[in-house]
Amino acid sequence: LYYLNMIYINNNKAFLSPLGKICNKLNEVPKIELQRAMISSYNYKCTKEVCAIVSMITKLGAKLTSLFSTKILTDITSLWFVDYGEFILLLDIFNEFVYREYDQFVIKDGKKITIRKLGGTKMWCRKYKIKYHIMVEVYKLYLENVKDLESVINTELRMYLNADANNIAENFTLFTDYKPELFQDIRLNVIRALLDGYFVNIIELH
Repeated sequence: LYYLNMIYINNNKAFLSPLGKICNKLNEVPKIELQRAMISSYNYKCTKEVCAIVSMITKLGAKLTSLFSTKILTDITSLWFVDYGEFILLLDIFNEFVYREYDQFVIKDGKKITIRKLGGTKMWCRKYKIKYHIMVEVYKLYLENVKDLESVINTELRMYLNADANNIAENFTLFTDYKPELFQDIRLNVIRALLDGYFVNIIELH
């Protein structure tokens, strides 16, 4: 909590920081590393991608293989591109599932455009050894996580704009004083956001 800036110490007592209080509002996410990654995802312009990964991890727990109908690792790696690691693999699976199972909506030139679902989801799940019912639950959790994160972002943005008449939305960042450099490959931005939460797990003590 301390290294993630979610608490501060005063007179040997720990108190929730403003970031800690905000992360506490992400009710559907039990792991603090994932809460922190969701906050950072706004700055890296990948909120929906990180929410998708967070929802997958939250639903699957420590056993990511529970998503698959096979326990043979070579079967999984032969079906999916895994060079970017487990997190991006989960994102790829989520995107492919949603593309087939649900209509999506985008705003273009001020107009709401419907992207119709491809269909054939259950057949696709059988082919790629994905458990359909788990992905349905993941998507429900994803919608809740997106709603909670958008609520946090909108609240913080309103406070930022009201604090100074010179503040503009384009300059707003969430719990950082600078805008990070973004990569063209959104997967790299996703990894950067995740590292903001998970770096505490890879610190080596000397």
